[in-house]
Amino acid sequence: MQKVRKIQRILAPLDGSSIAECILNYVRTIARGEDTEVHLLHVVQIPVVAFSDESSVTEYVESAIEADESWAKGYLELKSRELQAAGIKTRKIIIRGKAAETINDYATKNEIDLIIISSHGRSGFSKWALGSVTEKVAHTSTVPVLIIPPEYCKGALKERA
Repeated sequence: MQKVRKIQRILAPLDGSSIAECILNYVRTIARGEDTEVHLLHVVQIPVVAFSDESSVTEYVESAIEADESWAKGYLELKSRELQAAGIKTRKIIIRGKAAETINDYATKNEIDLIIISSHGRSGFSKWALGSVTEKVAHTSTVPVLIIPPEYCKGALKERA
């Protein structure tokens, strides 16, 4: 029989959407009463732009990145306080990169025991065209991944409305 590892570090990737946030209900349940630290991660993705003037591209991209980082700092602080009010230790992380790769790299380098992530429920062309961060994380992660589909978030979303 395989020994089950104690969950000491949970990674909760957040993009600011209410569907992504609904994972926090599951995080609270799993981390409650444990000596668990929750890593709240926001990935700042580099925007894809097309300008003819190279200096305009650099200026635009840096401005967009700085705005996202500034927003993410306050957002993660708020979510961190909510978890800390429930007695859960947190760490706030903002990293520039591609979402799925950054999530998996962070999980591996920081010895994360469980990634809890929502699926946004895309299907058809939009899923094919945009790809699914959750799908990429699940298929390439060396860490266990708990995926919360949108239909399990509806109750949480109604409570917030």
